[in-house]
Amino acid sequence: VGTGLESRVMAQLQSAVGGKVSVEAAELRFAGGPGLRFSGLSVADPAGGEPLITAPEAAYTVDVRASLGGDVEGTLHLEHPVLNIVRDSSDRLNFDAILPKAGGRRDAFDLGGGATVSAIEVSDGSVRIIDRADGTPREILLAAVDASLTGLTSGLPARIEARAGLESSLPNLTLSGSVGPWSAAVTPSYVFDRVALQG
Repeated sequence: VGTGLESRVMAQLQSAVGGKVSVEAAELRFAGGPGLRFSGLSVADPAGGEPLITAPEAAYTVDVRASLGGDVEGTLHLEHPVLNIVRDSSDRLNFDAILPKAGGRRDAFDLGGGATVSAIEVSDGSVRIIDRADGTPREILLAAVDASLTGLTSGLPARIEARAGLESSLPNLTLSGSVGPWSAAVTPSYVFDRVALQG
């Protein structure tokens, strides 16, 4: 059963992000809730640039209460991930390559077979924001990122809560707001109702 579930989830993750996800190992786990644990997760940039996401450890945990109706909902937890957000000289954003477009793939958070990612949690991550649009690369680093993105399968904008260290190893930035929704026919919006920088 474990091997079949691991294979199905991996196949659907590959489909959702255009075949660019890889993991070094995956195993069924029950501690902390049933689900899968991944080691060495990576999502490549389809254009060949820096990896979109790398995470030494990740887990998909099933929400048992939400899954009582038959479909499986769960949370994707990324531990110590590095996210590279890059805008190139053609004004292309690297993450655009895996987000659904009008008339394109199904819901980006649908793993198929009735399984969905309803929330994403990030623990102690890093985000590199690299802007190469004007020919002179500029980079902003966010460290010690703890974030949650909830309500991904509601069809409405998801809620984001985050804190991070802006050019600092200690948290000095907090933000909250709504992002999305992500679907085949809707362009996601980004609205932040709270952004606070300390020190």
